[in-house]
Amino acid sequence: MRASSLVALGLAAGALAHASAASADGGPSDTGPAAGAVDAEPRWGVRLWSSERWLGDASMAALTTDTLGGGGVAVERRLLALPVPGPFDDLAVSAELSFDAGSVDGTTFQQLDNHVSTWAISAGARARLPVLSWLQVQGRAALGAGRTTVRIADQMTGGAIEDRAATAVASSGVGLAVMPTLRRGSRFRFVLDAELGYQTTTSTGVRAYPEDRPAPELTIPASYATLGDVDLDGWTLRFGAGVAF
Repeated sequence: MRASSLVALGLAAGALAHASAASADGGPSDTGPAAGAVDAEPRWGVRLWSSERWLGDASMAALTTDTLGGGGVAVERRLLALPVPGPFDDLAVSAELSFDAGSVDGTTFQQLDNHVSTWAISAGARARLPVLSWLQVQGRAALGAGRTTVRIADQMTGGAIEDRAATAVASSGVGLAVMPTLRRGSRFRFVLDAELGYQTTTSTGVRAYPEDRPAPELTIPASYATLGDVDLDGWTLRFGAGVAF
């Protein structure tokens, strides 16, 4: 699915070079410890997270004052490691595929019950820089697409309108990840992380489509009034857990 780790190739090449030098000096053959060097950094990872998004656009203030709560799942594959200046280890860069969803409810004029839900599939990159053997600073960026649905129901009449539209999504974030090594030389690690980020989406136009309207071929053609656009841009806070191996 992704290219092999450049770190593993580098370690393997170094091991072969060391073994060859040892043999030329009359030292141990390539059966020595250097020939068995193995990349102990995780190559794959699976994470789950819960999230909150603070909706800062005025279009959402008319529907709700709450945060949009949700969660998601991501699979990542380490691609390469980049050297960085200073006392730090290499910067690990991974490709990531994720799915996230969320929803929020609200009330307008003490009469209209509002519900907004959204989901998206995104692809992007994640970079992690070890600070300690068990602590890493991380950052990510992703692009994707999804769908947003808006439903507004009248408590008095029982009627409701509902509209939905496809959206484009861009998100980014920075945070910390705790990834302790459970056994020396093993790639398997548990992951706990926290991330502060920002997510932006294309706006969703909402029209007054009756929720229980008949099929178009059974009705007289009509033009439904537009209620404006809904914008779900906002700051996000994520708390996640997973495994890397």
